[in-house]
Amino acid sequence: MVEITHGAKMDAAIQRAKEARLVVRVEGFREYSVENRQTGVRYAVTFSVAAGRKFGACSCAAGERGMLCKHIAAAAARHLVAAAEIAAAQTAAPTPPTAREMDTAPVFKPTLPPAPKFRGVEL
Repeated sequence: MVEITHGAKMDAAIQRAKEARLVVRVEGFREYSVENRQTGVRYAVTFSVAAGRKFGACSCAAGERGMLCKHIAAAAARHLVAAAEIAAAQTAAPTPPTAREMDTAPVFKPTLPPAPKFRGVEL
């Protein structure tokens, strides 16, 4: 596990990630799969927060030694996008239906219970 901070190490990891042919897939909340397209090798990257500090872990050799690797940098970039998407979805107002959607929407037709009968005669 490595603390994620801004600085020279992160800048270097970002540069290595840009140069590599990496594909980042979201596996779950704060869980990512990073695959190198050239080699086909895939690594698991996870993020956590403790006491306001951000941490990342990667299953690659560098990540297991506690180093900030290119896989963590690539997944962190995707994580920022995912967090922004979630925030936008939570604050977005619902869009009104279009005219076409309103024309094809089912019409509400309430069904009433049958009229009561008194000695066989409808009231």
